[in-house]
Amino acid sequence: MRRKKKLASKCTLEDLKESELELLVPQMVADVLGTSAKTLIQTARNAPDSLGFPVIKIGKRVRIPRRAFIDFMLGSSKKE
Repeated sequence: MRRKKKLASKCTLEDLKESELELLVPQMVADVLGTSAKTLIQTARNAPDSLGFPVIKIGKRVRIPRRAFIDFMLGSSKKE
């Protein structure tokens, strides 16, 4: 059984801006939003349009595109 790694500190928006990751895990986004990863995952599964940023569901996993999330947080979300 795999053990989950505990994050040493909470992610900030600045951390995400500096990251080279293309996809973020829910815990990273939840830290920035001030919510729990569990709540974010449930919302991503049940009402993804209510989040305001895109989510990718891969089986039971949820990932968030980093650039789109940063744009959302900076208020420059583009709906095309």
